[in-house]
Amino acid sequence: MEVVQDLSNIRINNQHKTTTLDIKDLYANLLVRNIISITKFWLDKYNNQNAITKHTLELIKLVLNQNYFQYNDKYYKPTQGTAMGSPLSCTLAEIYLQYIEELMVKHWMEMHEITYYRRYVDVIIIICHLNKINEDLITSYMNSTHKHLECKPTKT
Repeated sequence: MEVVQDLSNIRINNQHKTTTLDIKDLYANLLVRNIISITKFWLDKYNNQNAITKHTLELIKLVLNQNYFQYNDKYYKPTQGTAMGSPLSCTLAEIYLQYIEELMVKHWMEMHEITYYRRYVDVIIIICHLNKINEDLITSYMNSTHKHLECKPTKT
């Protein structure tokens, strides 16, 4: 309902383009070292207690090093990323993606290159102003943030 309400309040014209992106295999492609450094970025930005930052990062490392999942009565340990279904995976993915949004999307919004941006887990809806930016450039920038994360336009 929020998306519908948001979209009904946006003034768009023929110079705008709506696109949707899907982040391919989000959980499996989040690298532990990146998760740690990005979590540290947010903790340093909003927390001035070094002990909290240190202990939080140690706990995340501990959980991620014991990150297993079960399929057909067999246990597996991901070679990279986080396991789907792990209670911590969605939180860490959110921390990671909010970092990307802080780096890129915030700038695009401030420069009015993007009129609308909304993400739900790994699906992104964007309305961009074609005179300033296009979906190929957005996709290229999003894919340049990390070699293992890949955004793909969805077919409509």
